[in-house]
Amino acid sequence: MAFAVITDLHANWEASQVVLADIKEQGITEIYCLGDVVGYGPDPGNCTNAVKKHCKYTTKGNHEIGLDFVENRLDIPMGSEGAKTAIYYAHKKLWTTQKEFLRNLPPVIQVKNYLMLHANPAGDLECNVADYLILPKDYADTEGVTLENKLRLIAITDPIATGKINYVFSLMRERNTDICFTGHTHVAGGIAGSREKKYDSEFSLLLASEPLQEQTPQTAMSFEMVLEEDKIYIINPGAVGQPRDRDNRASYVIVDGNTVIWRRLPYDYEKTMRKTRSRMPDMEEEQIFRLKYGKYRKEKEN
Repeated sequence: MAFAVITDLHANWEASQVVLADIKEQGITEIYCLGDVVGYGPDPGNCTNAVKKHCKYTTKGNHEIGLDFVENRLDIPMGSEGAKTAIYYAHKKLWTTQKEFLRNLPPVIQVKNYLMLHANPAGDLECNVADYLILPKDYADTEGVTLENKLRLIAITDPIATGKINYVFSLMRERNTDICFTGHTHVAGGIAGSREKKYDSEFSLLLASEPLQEQTPQTAMSFEMVLEEDKIYIINPGAVGQPRDRDNRASYVIVDGNTVIWRRLPYDYEKTMRKTRSRMPDMEEEQIFRLKYGKYRKEKEN
């Protein structure tokens, strides 16, 4: 039976509604969420209620952990002032029952042969909830090669990233896991590894995005990949509420048998931007503009 995986809603109700409606239209009733339900956006309550209602399981993200720090009257261990602003806002606006739901989320779940968690699966699964498995600097500064299925293939060149990925695939083999679903980077895509018990020295990243720069897409788009029997995969659904791959459309993933489908959906991001400015006047403007550009405005286009 087909299922959907969503992650990084980040209190973006406009994007979340579009994604949930699309999942329903696809005839899918089983949804998993990888966390970061809150943070950055203006509607933490609506997004929390939606995840609680529609998702079979949800794992805890680093922004939910940020709420725990506020609850315990501790400083939030994040470098971004915008991220902190939104977490304080969410803690103020969320009901006690909503905060309790988010506080009690597990750090990782395993459903059959699928491992699901928010961030880096390498090492301690409970401690790496805020660690990035891969960053833009970890792969080549190029557009890569566009394949027939519209995915872009880009070489991963950073040795630290390669080491982390090797470790994850080793962990997956030990757990008899076919796919590890992870979010946190806000970049939709996947990495394939060998099912055999060996360490690979090189990997490529498949990106499920269309770099749109300042364009505003008005149509939905799908990227499909057929899973190969002799491989295991790390799959990132991309972000529902704050994409960072230069494609500002909301993103999630469907798994239907041996096919993985990334869905990119336009939504009223300008409404979310207006609400964020109105409700969180201290929010960094660059964080708000990420919704328009799918990245920081000051980031280089590649």
